[in-house]
Amino acid sequence: MKVLKCLAVLAAVLTVLTAVCAFAQPAETPADVFSYARTDVQNAAGQTVQGIVINGFRGAGERDVVIPAQIEGLPVLKIGYRAFNESYILSSVVLPEGLLEIEPFAFHECEVLRSINIPGTVIRIGMSAFDECKLVRTFDIPKGLTVLEPEVFSDCDSLTVADIPAGVTRIERKAFDGCNSLARVTIPAGVTFIGDSAFEGCKSLGSVVIPDGVTEIGRSAFEECHSLMTIEIPASVTFIGFEAFDECYRVTIVGQPGTYAETYARQNGLQFRAK
Repeated sequence: MKVLKCLAVLAAVLTVLTAVCAFAQPAETPADVFSYARTDVQNAAGQTVQGIVINGFRGAGERDVVIPAQIEGLPVLKIGYRAFNESYILSSVVLPEGLLEIEPFAFHECEVLRSINIPGTVIRIGMSAFDECKLVRTFDIPKGLTVLEPEVFSDCDSLTVADIPAGVTRIERKAFDGCNSLARVTIPAGVTFIGDSAFEGCKSLGSVVIPDGVTEIGRSAFEECHSLMTIEIPASVTFIGFEAFDECYRVTIVGQPGTYAETYARQNGLQFRAK
């Protein structure tokens, strides 16, 4: 009898937990809240697949949006150009698994947006896609990217950590410009180019390791990184742009003696330490 009672209680608890979990999962936002169209998108294998592009947001008062994985029986594959641009009421966005592309300015100036997931299936993110998303603290940068486009995460004031995945080969101009709270960045092997002002104004960065293979660090790349103490620069770097470390008052360049990094440090009055 006691066993039966325990089983009954356990079953009741499981029922309640299941109901709570179901309730906790956000419901998909109805498709008619979006403007959308059919489109062809190239996937990671280079194949052309048909799906849906979200071109706009017609919500009146919706602060939390869950974009459906499918609309009219087709997968949602793309967030279009300026689709959510300057949506000043958006607080959270859930993007669907299977999404392949986020076009330029898609979430530009969503200034009260606090959370957004970027699915691992995304292989392209356009210029300024998340520029001035000032309250987002973290972005899961997908592994399928090869380029961080210009201004893609610029002026994201609350961003604290940027783990750039191994597939990225180029960090374009102003990719993280003005990210005042960015305290740690991981730049992977495979990156060959860091563009102009890529990390300008990242005032909380304390140290940076540039991986072997990078050949160029652009103009003002780390300008106004006031907290920067050390930056390791490999022998592969053969060009550093003008004012790359301007207003980095305490920075020491760490590198191998006799390399371009040492020459640049001496010519620009910067501290150099042999690695």
